[in-house]
Amino acid sequence: MPRLLSIVPHSHWDREWYQTFQQFRLRLVALIDTLLDTLAADPAYTHFMLDGQTVVLEDYAEIRPERVPELRAAIAAGRVSIGPWYVHPDEFLVSGEAIVRNLLMGARLCEEWGGRMAVGYVPDQFGHSAQLPRIWHGFGIESAVLWRGVARESARLAFRWQALDGTEVLACALPEGYNNGEHLPTGGHALADRLRALARPLEHLSTPDQPLLILNGGDHSAVQAGLPAALAAAQEGLGQEYTLIQGTLPSYIAAVRQAGPPSVIIRGELRDSRDVFLLPAVLSARIPLKQRNTAIQTLLERQAEPLAVAAAALGSPYPLGELRQSWRYLLHNHPHDSICGCGIDQVAAEMGTRFDWAEQIGETVRAAALATLAARVGSLAPGAEDPHTLAITLWNGASIAASGRIEVEVSLIGEAGEYEVVDSDGEPVPHSWLGDRGEAPTRVEIARDELPDYETILSQIEGDRVFGMGIHAVSMRVLGRALHIEVTTGDQAIVRHAQLEEAARDAIALADEGGCQKVVATIHRATRLQLAAWTPPVPACGYRTLLLRPRPKTQGAASPTDELAEAAPVIENARYRVEADPVTGILTISDQASGLTVRANLLRDDGDAGDLYTYSPPPFDTVVTSDTSVPTFERIDDALGQRLRIRQILFIPRALAASRQERELAMVELAVLTDVWLAPDDALIRFRTTVENTAQDHRLRLHVSAPFTADHAHAADAFALVERAAQPDRSGEWAEAPVGTAPHQGFVVIHGEGGAVALAARGLPEYEVLPNDAGGADLALTLLRCVGWLSRGDLPNRLGEAGPSLPTPAAQCLGPHTFAYALALTSASWRTL
Repeated sequence: MPRLLSIVPHSHWDREWYQTFQQFRLRLVALIDTLLDTLAADPAYTHFMLDGQTVVLEDYAEIRPERVPELRAAIAAGRVSIGPWYVHPDEFLVSGEAIVRNLLMGARLCEEWGGRMAVGYVPDQFGHSAQLPRIWHGFGIESAVLWRGVARESARLAFRWQALDGTEVLACALPEGYNNGEHLPTGGHALADRLRALARPLEHLSTPDQPLLILNGGDHSAVQAGLPAALAAAQEGLGQEYTLIQGTLPSYIAAVRQAGPPSVIIRGELRDSRDVFLLPAVLSARIPLKQRNTAIQTLLERQAEPLAVAAAALGSPYPLGELRQSWRYLLHNHPHDSICGCGIDQVAAEMGTRFDWAEQIGETVRAAALATLAARVGSLAPGAEDPHTLAITLWNGASIAASGRIEVEVSLIGEAGEYEVVDSDGEPVPHSWLGDRGEAPTRVEIARDELPDYETILSQIEGDRVFGMGIHAVSMRVLGRALHIEVTTGDQAIVRHAQLEEAARDAIALADEGGCQKVVATIHRATRLQLAAWTPPVPACGYRTLLLRPRPKTQGAASPTDELAEAAPVIENARYRVEADPVTGILTISDQASGLTVRANLLRDDGDAGDLYTYSPPPFDTVVTSDTSVPTFERIDDALGQRLRIRQILFIPRALAASRQERELAMVELAVLTDVWLAPDDALIRFRTTVENTAQDHRLRLHVSAPFTADHAHAADAFALVERAAQPDRSGEWAEAPVGTAPHQGFVVIHGEGGAVALAARGLPEYEVLPNDAGGADLALTLLRCVGWLSRGDLPNRLGEAGPSLPTPAAQCLGPHTFAYALALTSASWRTL
């Protein structure tokens, strides 16, 4: 019986990569124009797959609205397949919620346009997430077609892919990639020979009755208009060997099911690089993109949307369209070539604009929802009705009660020390003022006859400002023989020109009517200040109100809360003690209860002769570590706890030498400032490190050294905590040498005999577990990886190029960078962290 050979025409569409979105879009328009013309001219051309993503429909419709009805009709007739994705995302660099929103938006567009291909098509992603089968099941998707991340001998042509909870999809592998049938010959004999050659390696990976799949297309490939006639001619030459059809992925999946369930079961994530490039260093290419993405995902998922729901429950209209548009802009940055940072510099620049748009909408929605909530609940706090009291409403969108450090900008009149922060019960709240603490009022006293006349005063009013100052409020009264004028000024002009003229007339009239001999003016400056506070517990999915109010006069003004301590470089709270080595800057962090001790704050800088896809150290590297740089310290104590500030200068090679075999002898300064915080009741040691990057072609990592060995790590992933071996199996032959670096989405934990260490980080998704010289384990976190090429063909750890060889100077990430991360230790089970 002849074996079924299904040929699926398609084009894999990278929306932006080595060209910009608009440049690729014009090629997309030409492709779909040709596709519609082909479908109209040849009824035998039964099907074309638009890459499993629906954003291409929007991109086309904006340019060719007049042809949208033709495209809709072709989709409804089953001749063009779309979905299930909105865009093809990287699965490790976007959140689980973002993957869900991607599929939701894809499903919505598929419904609008006439049909959905319910196959989890992931042809080019750089590995596959452990919980993707479970996510797909939520969308009615029970099969998948995929390429990278799975070894061909273990998976063969079809396998059962299980999520961590056992949810299963039928997965069909693409051992020869998604372009094995690109540019097929159109002559019957030549096409028969080519198809026979393409089928042979697939037969070795399948049972005799399994159908075979040929994908007729590749990256940005055009439609082969004469394909049906060519297949009919080739069928004659193939005789009883194969039955050729111009098929679809759903029809191919159905044929695989009919042949019987595969025996191979693979559970969890797929990150094997034995046969196909995994390109794992995209995790650390262009780190600022990863940081922006994490921040905006958090804004939408944890802040804007939950707050908007709460505001809607109080009667505000829900901003559905606004949030959907914000998500759309964010999802436009989630295609694998985009969020992975492996495109040209112009692509990264345009991503910045889309991030800005998503953020602007999200922040506006958040502010409106907060205003609604604050108006309803802030007034419920005792004392909030006092006009001199500011109610600060805290919202906790988490499912558990939480306390912690907050920072909020407020506008105050006078000095910060004149105010106190209390909770709704009047209990004091630990707080500190960051930077400027405001200004004391200015008092001016003049004799009555020195008061300018009305016309002179008017000459000093320009627009809505007096002497260039914005006026917030003016009040006047006569006490004895003196006219007292109270003026509040600020950055904004609240009192308008006509009101200022009226105030000038009133001042002169009051002085005359009261027979005043002098005028006393007190000028208060309303200053924008940054307040930090350690909040009492805020209920789950609830709120709490703090009051910022003038201190009772009997208390007097408080002294400044920040104090620079001259003690040794040691900070501690009830849980941890953190001590810095005065010579190296290395931190020794001890768990007070158990004595478990780790070393932290070691920075290691290596050369990188690789590209945006692959880290590749030069053969003759110069490695620099921060323990060779003598640090300076400040210890700052305030009401929120203790902070240790560490400054160091690292001297690192400026760039690779021209040979790319070693780093230059010329050195540049790498300035590093690290703040370490310990709050009294905090279970985390919090870090913020700022680096002024002046070097090229290098990788900068933070190392945390544990006293125990660690064979495995547990890392946060989309809706999962995945377990990975500390180091991969490097035996055998590989298309790309396996590496120890791996992704996390928020935190990673290592554990062994004697304890566990958790490292949490925002937008720093690459970690590695390494043995250290003391017999324990190092947990390394990549802060920066700086390279100047999209792809190179001369890397010893990857066989060939991963893309065009184009320079990407902006990917050297020169300039200032700030990284936020935190540590937690325990001597008990790691699950208690």
